[in-house]
Amino acid sequence: MLASWVNRFGFCAFEAASAETALTQLETTPTDIALCDVNMPGHDGVWLAARIRERYPTTAVIMATSVDDADVAVATLSNDVVDYLLKPFDSTRLREALALGLDWHRASVGGEELHHALQSRIRTRRATVAATLARAQTSVQQAADSLISMLQLHEKDGRGHSTRVTRLALALADELGVT
Repeated sequence: MLASWVNRFGFCAFEAASAETALTQLETTPTDIALCDVNMPGHDGVWLAARIRERYPTTAVIMATSVDDADVAVATLSNDVVDYLLKPFDSTRLREALALGLDWHRASVGGEELHHALQSRIRTRRATVAATLARAQTSVQQAADSLISMLQLHEKDGRGHSTRVTRLALALADELGVT
């Protein structure tokens, strides 16, 4: 679907099944913009963004992430990620990110003044994404608390049981190395 949108916007999309495959494709077909997902098979999008920044400094990197990946998204700030697409996003938001990425790429191979102006736009965008992530995480926690409260209405020890199950599930996920 993303490749279809990208092509429809007049760009040429190349798809890769993993971060390693993407790097191999970049060796033969350099690109102006790389759209990475935080969650990828093999190495994650943060790893890929760092490699792209090292090897292809004029390639704009756009990261797609979900609210659950907020900590990982913050880690990509050091990789000069141009924009973040918070899932779910629509084609209009993708088009905005691609336009910013293309401007960033052009500035990185062109004028210093334009590059500084774009860096300012990117800082503003990052602040907006950080605020959105913070609100979304709060909303998720509030939704979970509401569900637990509703459960408590129907079951005498609903909150206690739910809390114990949550702790057990988190401990199991940690032990399995699952986020």
